[in-house]
Amino acid sequence: MKVMIKNIHIFTTDGEENVFNFSDSLTFLYGNVGAGKTTMLNLIMYGFGGDLIYTPAVVHCLQAVQIETVLGGRTFLFFRMSKSRRIQIDDISGGRRWSLLKDQMSSFIYEQCQLQDIYQSIGSIQDRKQKVSFANFCWFSYLRQSEMDSGFFNLDSDNVYKQNAAVNALFSFLDSDVLMDQEINQRSRKLRRRIRKFEDGVEVFKYLENIFSDSKYLNKNMLDSAMEQLKDQMADIFDGKEKYNRNELLELLEMQTKLDCLKHRKAYEIRRERYNKKLEDMHVEMDAIARQKLFEQSVKNPSVQKLLTLFLDCLVKIGFRGVTKFDTIHMDPKTYMPIISNPYENREVSFENLGSGGKKTMFKICFALAIHRLQHAKQELNYLPSFLIIDTPMKNISEREDAIMYDSFYQYLFQLFSTELSDTQLFIVDKEKRDLSAYQFRKDAVLMRMTCDEWMSPPLFRNYKGL
Repeated sequence: MKVMIKNIHIFTTDGEENVFNFSDSLTFLYGNVGAGKTTMLNLIMYGFGGDLIYTPAVVHCLQAVQIETVLGGRTFLFFRMSKSRRIQIDDISGGRRWSLLKDQMSSFIYEQCQLQDIYQSIGSIQDRKQKVSFANFCWFSYLRQSEMDSGFFNLDSDNVYKQNAAVNALFSFLDSDVLMDQEINQRSRKLRRRIRKFEDGVEVFKYLENIFSDSKYLNKNMLDSAMEQLKDQMADIFDGKEKYNRNELLELLEMQTKLDCLKHRKAYEIRRERYNKKLEDMHVEMDAIARQKLFEQSVKNPSVQKLLTLFLDCLVKIGFRGVTKFDTIHMDPKTYMPIISNPYENREVSFENLGSGGKKTMFKICFALAIHRLQHAKQELNYLPSFLIIDTPMKNISEREDAIMYDSFYQYLFQLFSTELSDTQLFIVDKEKRDLSAYQFRKDAVLMRMTCDEWMSPPLFRNYKGL
């Protein structure tokens, strides 16, 4: 997906306007902590329909953001007010204007790049689908600083939607037919029919719930407590009496009726809980079947094997400790994350068993590089945006103590983007400036220094004086 970000225009609440221009090849941002480097990158994604990430400076200063970008060879302006769900889009060459909700942005971007909307099955059931958004594919093009060490492109997310969307986005890169038409075996078809029947039963339970006039008891513990309280009250009335007046008998009858209703309500709750548990178990089983099918197809998929080969190549070339060119590599069938092993040394390397934050960062970046290398030669149905944003790759790696890894990483990265990935736009935020004189990029690189108080190297928000 050919997407080129030309500049970002920041409008502030005090009337200031700042324009930051980017290189078509490499834009390297560095400077003071708190100058707004990461916020600038976040606002780029906000202009494309992403969520606004609030910082004190954003809350106090941001009025609007405008992104000038090239989609499919045409230049567009994306304008979005702070806290707005709507984006105004201007086609500079064609003179057209759109006003779209953020949820409509993916379809617009796909259309400009001559791509169709792509859907994922929810819960592995074909007739329940959700669009795989532009943001899903950006998981592999925007490596956020806050997620660099703690997540792996949402493949290991606790959120089922994020995990499924990440898996589907990944498999769309691998030319898998699973996304478009999931072929499932006889067992899964039978299971799907059972799930549909159970889902109809859920509606019956909702209808039956309306029969109970007293809805204040929300769980079995509350029901047990109410029943015990009623029994105690009835026992107090019975206590030491041989005869009862009319009012007492009516009160006892009313209590017994209420107690019977509570018993029926408890039996209903128990049955509903068991029913929902069976439905949940069937969904889990269906997901397991679909995942196994995906994995079986991925083993035979040449694109998967190519991706894994490129990933291992990236790790070896940056000098990743514990990995050699003689290792073997495969995908975990549950998480779809790569696992590197060497049976002769009884060694296995994966994202999960990397203890170092710096090694996790390098592992994650190399996987993103492998995806971009794989997609680079793909002309049709390429949903990967043609930019890569890496926010502070060296935050856990010292340029002095880990000088070899530090230098080899940047040497490999710059060489890659000045040759094989020369038409992919690269953004880097890091602690220190790098020497670029030895590399010949397709277009001149932009070194952007951002400080908190220097006029020649201004922060994102010039007049912000907060912490």
